[in-house]
Amino acid sequence: PALPPVWRAEPRDHIAIALADHPERRARSRVAWDPRAGAAVIVGPARSGRTSALRAIAAQAELAGMRAVWLPRDPREAARTLALAERIDDVLLLVDDAQACLTRLAAVDEGAAVDAVHARLQTGRPTALACAPHAPARLAGTAAVLAVMVGTDAQAML
Repeated sequence: PALPPVWRAEPRDHIAIALADHPERRARSRVAWDPRAGAAVIVGPARSGRTSALRAIAAQAELAGMRAVWLPRDPREAARTLALAERIDDVLLLVDDAQACLTRLAAVDEGAAVDAVHARLQTGRPTALACAPHAPARLAGTAAVLAVMVGTDAQAML
């Protein structure tokens, strides 16, 4: 399905992930992300639209020349998916509820899968993840884009 014009990313290899609100100018602007520049981290409380933001990213992945792959909830499947994603250049990895995901992955292969997620973030591999405001700061430390969803106190995040 075609995306509404406000979500069409420009330039073509960028993905629109949010609308920034500029109340002082009474304007909004599109927040675009280049997946090859580092991770996109979406921070917000439950029901703030974190997962919807990831879905919007997934819907645009093909337009940016990437293949969206969701990290499975099952820890063993997730570990296999991470290993495969490292071998394929055009994979945009989507991780919903990142802190819960990392907790589940810690039990697999003596934490090697958790290390793989952090390595992916450190090396700037195309990754978009959503997390609660109390997520570890390490998740957003190297992010190219940090989007804070409505309902989140900017002072309380990460």
